[in-house]
Amino acid sequence: MKLIPAVIITLIVIALFAFNACKSTDASTSKESKDIAKVEVKEDFKLYIERTPCYGSCPTFKLTVDAKGNVDYEGIRFVDNIGKYTKSLSKKKVQELVYTIETGDFWSFKDKYDGQVTDLPAVITECTHDGKTKKVYNRYEAPKGLRDLQQRLEAIIGGEGYKEVKSKEE
Repeated sequence: MKLIPAVIITLIVIALFAFNACKSTDASTSKESKDIAKVEVKEDFKLYIERTPCYGSCPTFKLTVDAKGNVDYEGIRFVDNIGKYTKSLSKKKVQELVYTIETGDFWSFKDKYDGQVTDLPAVITECTHDGKTKKVYNRYEAPKGLRDLQQRLEAIIGGEGYKEVKSKEE
C-alpha cells in the first residue's frame, strides 16, 4: 500500500515537468514571433529557389519571392502544378523568410556543395538582401544546417494558393 502514494507523487512530478516543458516551448515560439515581427525587409530582397532534375522522379521547379511577397513559380517535372503560377505572401511571411535566412546563417555557407555524382538533383538557393547577394549550389554533402534551411524556406512559402499564369496566346 505504501507503493501507491509513491506512484502518485512520481506521476505528479512527471506531469509538472511535462507542463513546464510545454510552457517554455510556447515562450520560445512567442519570442520568435516577436523577433520575426521586428525584421525589416529591405526593398532589394529577392529569394530564388530551384530544384534541378535527376535521372528519377525528383520534383523540378523554380520560384522567386520579392520584397512585396510576390511569388513566381514554374513547375517543370514531378510536381503538382506544371507550368507558371503566381501568388502573394503576407508581409509576415516575407519577414519570416528573411528571419530564417539570417538566423540560419545562410550568408556563411560555401557557394557550392558538389561531388562526382551527376545523377543527384541540386537545390540552388540565391538571396539578395540589404545590398548582399549569395548563391548556394547544393547537390552533394551539404551541411545539415543548409538542407534544413532550404526545407524551412520552402515550407514558409508553401504550395497552396497559386494561380495559374495564362499565356498571352490563350
